[in-house]
Amino acid sequence: MKKWLVILGTTALLAACTAEEPTDQTTENSQNETTTEQNDTNNKEQAATNDTKKDEDKAATAAKDDSTLKLEEEKKVEDKQEQTKKEEQQAKLEKVDFAKYFLQNGKKAFYLGEGIEFATYNVQTNWLNDKYVQHIQDDGAVLVQRIYRITDTAIEVVVDETIQGDKLETPSIEWLDNVKAMDTLLKAPLKKGTTFGNWEITDTNATVETPLQTFKNVIVVEDKEEDYLDTRYYAEGFGEIKSIYHMQMEENEEYNIVSTLEKVQ
Repeated sequence: MKKWLVILGTTALLAACTAEEPTDQTTENSQNETTTEQNDTNNKEQAATNDTKKDEDKAATAAKDDSTLKLEEEKKVEDKQEQTKKEEQQAKLEKVDFAKYFLQNGKKAFYLGEGIEFATYNVQTNWLNDKYVQHIQDDGAVLVQRIYRITDTAIEVVVDETIQGDKLETPSIEWLDNVKAMDTLLKAPLKKGTTFGNWEITDTNATVETPLQTFKNVIVVEDKEEDYLDTRYYAEGFGEIKSIYHMQMEENEEYNIVSTLEKVQ
């Protein structure tokens, strides 16, 4: 009897153990699946975080680039302003008597031309006061009035217009004092490298031969582009003594217009 009880007990115990194994395996599988899902979720969250960080980094880089470009542009503007300020200060230190670059009141200069008919012309000089000089240019077809303002640092063009018919209207000094300069003829310091508008001083010690005489210490200014070169020559006591306009035409053809001081009356 005891033997059967032992057998039954052992059988029951084995059955119980056998019944518990599937439950433990199911629990373990469930835990593994949960862990896998959690890992997947964590990976997705990490990937999303990484993508967000990349986007933020790109945005930050773009903002930095824009900021850098803006700073560079501001620096260029500041440098240009500083350079202009230095040039103006230097010009004030090197004041030039620009009145020397005009003929005396009432004098007329005659220029001999080459290249086109209108390269030959004459210019009447009229001093309106010690600050303004009027030039009346006549090429035989058109009359042109130009008025220059003389300052300590430059010769400025304030009027440049065609005279209609024979009616010359000279502006008042008050009007001239308030009008802005249209262009600059010469600017201090009178040294090689000085620029104003499209012009640059390329020489201050040139020798130029004209029918009138040979000039020394001539100032040369140039306006140069890809297809043309405009060169002007200025001498003390006279002003412009020569001009050469060189143009590069198609098929390597060249075209020159030259006006040279011939006489003064």
